[in-house]
Amino acid sequence: MAFPDGGQRALPRRAAPGHGSFSRRPAGEILGGSLTGEDASLRFAIGMAKNIARAEARRARREVYLPPTDLPDPPVSPEPPPDPGLRKAILDCMGKAARKPLQALRARITLGPHVQDRDIAQSVDMTLNTFLQNVVRARKQIADCLEKRGISLREVLA
Repeated sequence: MAFPDGGQRALPRRAAPGHGSFSRRPAGEILGGSLTGEDASLRFAIGMAKNIARAEARRARREVYLPPTDLPDPPVSPEPPPDPGLRKAILDCMGKAARKPLQALRARITLGPHVQDRDIAQSVDMTLNTFLQNVVRARKQIADCLEKRGISLREVLA
């Protein structure tokens, strides 16, 4: 093969089928996609750009962590004022809940942050599963009651 500078260079010989690094598959299949059809070169270029970006991100990964004292305090929005009407509606709806679910919910509210559910369940003479089911039932009954009163929980919890 002749080159513009007049020199001759030897080309590599093809290896026998199934041996060496040569493949009979089209380049598009080797690179993970089809390089034929509409916008083939654009798809190829985008794929190459993604691969280069990933490699660069891996290579240059330098994360700097600030000491906890240098972090600014996050802004805290003020608590909304308590709504006495909402409190009354919740208490009324709690009074309408079934006895066992209400017992489980009151125990969870009273002891919840300090005691594990298994211990709370034992304190109200329920198995853990029964206790958890009763808490869910009580919450659903109270939520349904509040919805009937026109109190949307999405607005309250948002």
